[in-house]
Amino acid sequence: MHVGEPVDPPTPQSVSTSGTSKKAAVKQSKLSVHVGKPVEPSTPQSVSTSGTRKNAAEEPMTIPPSGKSKGSQPIDVVEIELPCQPGSQQLLELRRGAKRSIEHMVGMILSHVSNTTSKRIGVHGSGGIGKTSVLKALINHPKTKYLFDVNIWVSVSRNWSMRKIQNEVLRQFRLQTDSEIAEELFQSLKCQRFLLLLDDVWEQIDLHTIGIPDLTLENGCRMIIATRSLGVCHIMATDVEIQVEGLLEEEAWELFREQVGGIVDSPNIKPHARALVQKCHGLPLLIIVTGRALTKEIDALAWMHAVREFSQCSAHGMYGFETLIQKLKFSYDRLEGLELKSCFLYCALFPEDWEVSMLDLVEYWIHEGLISGNWTDAYKRAHDIVNILVGASLLQSSEDSLSIKMHDLIRDLASGILSLEAEGCQFLLRNYSRMTQLSDTENSSSHRSLETFEGNRQLILESRQFLSRAAAGLTEPPLNEEWEEAKMIFLMDNELSRLPERPNCPKLLALFLQRNHLLRMIPSPFFDLMPFLKVLNLSKTRIKSLPKSLFKLIKLEVLILRDCECLILLPSDVGSLRQLEVLDLQGTEIDKLPDEISELASLRHLKVSFYGSVNWSEYVKLPCELVSQGIISSLHELETLSLDVYPGDRRWDKDVKSVINEVGNLTKLIAFSCYFPKVEFLELFLQTGIPWIRGLTKFKFVVGHDVKRFVAQVVDNLEFDYVQWGRCLRFINGEMIPDAVVEV
Repeated sequence: MHVGEPVDPPTPQSVSTSGTSKKAAVKQSKLSVHVGKPVEPSTPQSVSTSGTRKNAAEEPMTIPPSGKSKGSQPIDVVEIELPCQPGSQQLLELRRGAKRSIEHMVGMILSHVSNTTSKRIGVHGSGGIGKTSVLKALINHPKTKYLFDVNIWVSVSRNWSMRKIQNEVLRQFRLQTDSEIAEELFQSLKCQRFLLLLDDVWEQIDLHTIGIPDLTLENGCRMIIATRSLGVCHIMATDVEIQVEGLLEEEAWELFREQVGGIVDSPNIKPHARALVQKCHGLPLLIIVTGRALTKEIDALAWMHAVREFSQCSAHGMYGFETLIQKLKFSYDRLEGLELKSCFLYCALFPEDWEVSMLDLVEYWIHEGLISGNWTDAYKRAHDIVNILVGASLLQSSEDSLSIKMHDLIRDLASGILSLEAEGCQFLLRNYSRMTQLSDTENSSSHRSLETFEGNRQLILESRQFLSRAAAGLTEPPLNEEWEEAKMIFLMDNELSRLPERPNCPKLLALFLQRNHLLRMIPSPFFDLMPFLKVLNLSKTRIKSLPKSLFKLIKLEVLILRDCECLILLPSDVGSLRQLEVLDLQGTEIDKLPDEISELASLRHLKVSFYGSVNWSEYVKLPCELVSQGIISSLHELETLSLDVYPGDRRWDKDVKSVINEVGNLTKLIAFSCYFPKVEFLELFLQTGIPWIRGLTKFKFVVGHDVKRFVAQVVDNLEFDYVQWGRCLRFINGEMIPDAVVEV
């Protein structure tokens, strides 16, 4: 039947892309046909895209494309070939067998695109099955470009908004946004023959409200949605649904073998490899990620362990999505070292489907302390980590290799790990805690790992518990209702200048607002409704004071105010935070440590920078002492103590001796940073602390008469290296090196 001719709707049909026939789903006014293949209109059929065709009838029906010329040739599925894109860094690098399935899938969709009764096409299947790969192949296909004036791709995701879709469509039209955005969209599209592809759709989208013109026989426009749920297809009123199912067994094996290499052909490994592929159930993402995790693995026991771990998923009552996430976690567990795992988890803090520049990502990792070492080594290591994670298919690089993003299922995996109480957001607190090593395949059993995930299954499935908008360019805070369900909120590296007045956050455990450089004030009642908040990071904001409501957070354990250069006062109310373990005031401008600090009996990490002045008229207005006697010695749990003093501040000359004596009583101290204005003070310290000083794992000492200079005499990289080095002494303004310095 040809375009423009009347069509009598035949009996409704269902389409499947698996290699086995499915029962036809009866649905009103639906047409499903296979281009160039025999079809009997009155008989329901199931169409397979995995290499076999089922239930073909006797009379063929050819549908030419609704193209730009009447002489167009019909599209035959078997003739379609995917265009090759050299240099593409797409996550799913599907070749050979897997590519054949995609080719057939693209042909199936194109056949429906050519059918006038199929204006809305739904592509559905489980996460990781390859829906996005199919749509990418479709939009890049020459015949798709031939059929339409404009091809529009929008990745919708769970946290979609009408404005997000509008902005993305306008961006592809290179148009500016304004208040009449829907009307502008409508005017731009109404004269175009467009194909709209909506990927990762989770709920109904009102196209008319967004500004998308109606899809009609006259304008020849089409919409294709990809979703995990058949129900979403129904809600979106699709005319035909195509189910994407797993690869056939040999296709899956071929894809897996491409990831691992020839090692899988070893007689002692191949049986386990075959068993592992079967347990991947034809999911391309799982096949690829698992294969990459076992690349170059020559130990047959490791392969046996992998098969056993995959088998135990169902044994622990985990099915569907939970099983898939746990199997993906096998690849996470194979990552070597806490540093690598922490950098991976950090990538889940960006918004879903968000591309982040690799250069920015490297700097975020270094700023958060996820990568240690001097400046040059940290940058090199960070780039190595990016390459490792991309090579493991846990991150996806852009085609120009300048940015990365995370597949939504991999992001679900990372969110699931973040939801575990033992690991949670602790990777962001590496500078403050003695974290236990995250479990790995060598020192933890699969059984314990599975039990942990099963116990947190609701957390993994509950996406709203994480409000992750790191580096999203936000100028306004998220809506109040988004705060209500969140257990962790990540809003770092944005352009926020204000916060909501009194958000209701009954479940909130951690709030990260660091590096919002425009944030100058926190509303007074802001923390009133955060009864369980444990971690608060406000570092590198421009706040000038702390609201009273902050000191009602009786559960607070970590308070990070690092590099808040405008903060000049720490209120005495800080003594009410009795459970506080970490207090970081480094880089602030406070002029005295309040005496109430001595009431923080649980404090393990204290870092503070004191404001001072060498100007006499200003100096006389400052408190007469920086630290009152007895405060330091009362903090018996201290493991880290860092005291930065303004160079030349004479108040420290009076306080330093008593501080040194008190530090000698801190038996749990393992990291100590201090300024010794005279060598004599260093000698006193060595005499007082000699029984335990060799137990310091980190120290930074400045010895000698330091002065404030407007122009630094050392380059920035050396200053950074000094901060990064674990054990360092700077001897300044001296001619001879004293014995005490050589001893340290």
